[in-house]
Order: sequence, then C-alpha cells, then structure tokens
Amino acid sequence: MKNILITLVLVMFYSCMSNTSPVEMRNIVEKWNGKEIIFPKDVLCMSIDKDTTYVSSNLASYKILVYIDSIGCMGCKSQLYKWNRLIEEVEDEMGDLVSFLFYFQPKSFEDIQALFKKNNFRYPSYIDVDNKLNKLNNFSADSRFQTFLLDKNNKVVLIGNPVNNSSNWELYKQIIKGEEKANLVESSSKIPMTSIEIEEQILELRELKLGEINVVKFYLQNTGNVPLVLTNVDSSCGCTIPEWSKKPIEANEKTEIVVQIIPENKGYFRKTVAVYCNVKSSPIILRINGEVK
Repeated sequence: MKNILITLVLVMFYSCMSNTSPVEMRNIVEKWNGKEIIFPKDVLCMSIDKDTTYVSSNLASYKILVYIDSIGCMGCKSQLYKWNRLIEEVEDEMGDLVSFLFYFQPKSFEDIQALFKKNNFRYPSYIDVDNKLNKLNNFSADSRFQTFLLDKNNKVVLIGNPVNNSSNWELYKQIIKGEEKANLVESSSKIPMTSIEIEEQILELRELKLGEINVVKFYLQNTGNVPLVLTNVDSSCGCTIPEWSKKPIEANEKTEIVVQIIPENKGYFRKTVAVYCNVKSSPIILRINGEVK
C-alpha cells in the first residue's frame, strides 16, 4: 500500500508543470512518507476571533498539517480563501475524522492578522515567528511539499497541497474515509471525454490600480458530444479568485469562468488559472497578464 500511495502522489506531481525532476520528486516523497512530525510546545495559537486559543486534534483520526513560511508573498502561497472552502467541505462531509494544523511563519503579527482579516480566515492557527516547527523537521523549501496528511501518531501518510491539486484532494478524502485502495488514476480515466474551444486563453490588462478589485471572464464552449464538467478551477495566487458553474455544460453550450483580481504589488504581473475538466488536455491553463500602476 505504501508503494501504491507513493506512485499515485508522483503521478499527480508529474501532471503539473514543474522544474523539479522526477528523481527529485520521488526522493522528496519517499523521504517524508511514514516520517513522524515533531511539534514544538510553545507556539502561540490564535484566530481573528480570539487572541489565544488551542487546536484540539487528539480525537481526530487524521490531521492536515499546513506549513507556510515567510519566503515570497505569503498571501499568494497560502490561498486562504481556498482553505476556507475546503474546511467547510470537511466539516460537512467528514466531521471529526480530520482536524487542521496551520503553522504560519510571518514577518510580523500585524502581517498575519491583516491576511486573516482580508480572507475572513477564522480557523485557529499557530503563529510560528521563530520558525520552530521547521527547525525541528527541516521541511523542503518547495511550497508544494509543505502540506501533509498525518495519522493519529503524527506520521506522514501523504504529502502535497490539496487546495492546489484536485486529484490530490480526492486521494486525501479517500484515505480519510478509509477508501485508500481506490485507484484515482484508473477511475478518472473512465470519465467520458469531450472537447472545448476557448474564446481567449490569454487576457491582457493594463493600468490596474493597487488594491483595486478587477473582474475578467474566460468563455469556454463544449464542442464535444458529452457534457463538459469543470471539476475544479485553481489559481496560481491568492490575489486571483476564480468562480465557475458546478453544473454540467451540455454539447454546444457555453460557460464562463469569472476571475477576481486584487493586485498586491506594483509592476508587471502574470497569473495563471488551471481548469480541471473532462478533456484530454486537462488541466487547461488560462493566463492573465497585466501591469499595476
């Protein structure tokens, strides 16, 4: 079973665009599989509702550990709006089977409080300013390998960020629900395929203003003979928020993906939106280029 899980995780990483070689990926996944995570005992836990709190995870069969360091844009990497949706899904479907452990290493408390308020993120989180968790465990610098599914003994069962990879999240759910023997690759291949046409795959925006909300739309038409199903739409940054219809799109019908952009830095930017759907070339990559004045 351990080898099967490693293979499935590697298949999901290979399917994404990456500069990491297959050998490096396998080494990282094999290194962490089954390894026990060591937690520091004196890290402040807080939420925007309370100054201090505590996350009780002892009763859960599984834990999802999310570590986010201070390198680069924390808001872009954390994508807290996606975690809000995922936490809501877990609470509705899995109840007490799994809990979450969020560890942030912000540059300041003010930064993390502002990030929480901006995304209305209320889940209790550990604010690890001194980076104690990473010092105890020596995580990979690659943010794709900084999220883990742990068992009740804090041993790694899976590695990979489920909010950035819908197949990864399906594997998470199957393991949490006790269905780990299911082969995701095989099951996904049984979904009827269709084809699509995209009106504009690259959108160019000019003279955007810092912090101002901008909305763009991508239009997709189902040119095949079976319904088009958008299973997930992921963005490359927390400042880029997509919305889409969950209903099947019949043959010859159109649908739109609405993307909200809130620029956080001045200068030229390039964002991507990955559309996971039942076409052979999935995920479809949509691009948004622009300049913030």
